[in-house]
Amino acid sequence: MLVLICEEDDDARAALVEAARAAGHTTMAMADIREAEEAITTFAVGAVIADLLVISLASLLRPTAMRVLITSVPNMLTQAELAQFGVRKVLLKPLGQLGPLVLEPNDA
Repeated sequence: MLVLICEEDDDARAALVEAARAAGHTTMAMADIREAEEAITTFAVGAVIADLLVISLASLLRPTAMRVLITSVPNMLTQAELAQFGVRKVLLKPLGQLGPLVLEPNDA
């Protein structure tokens, strides 16, 4: 699965790339929302790992992609709000040690 990772922190982005690749995923990584928007519209992205702004964009541009929210604010959104954005998983910063990031494709 092609996983798009959009994270401004270099160390966090590198950790996410490593975790996704360890699970066998192909990755595209960037720090900028403009690059993320272009990638979401250009490539067959199966999952998006990013902050809420990019997740919102992905829900509009690539509605079938799995969405994983990265945030430093625990309980930033309610379960209903997470569902509204199609978020299937939340990763809290600081990320620390990540094992292989297993992402199951959406049923849609």
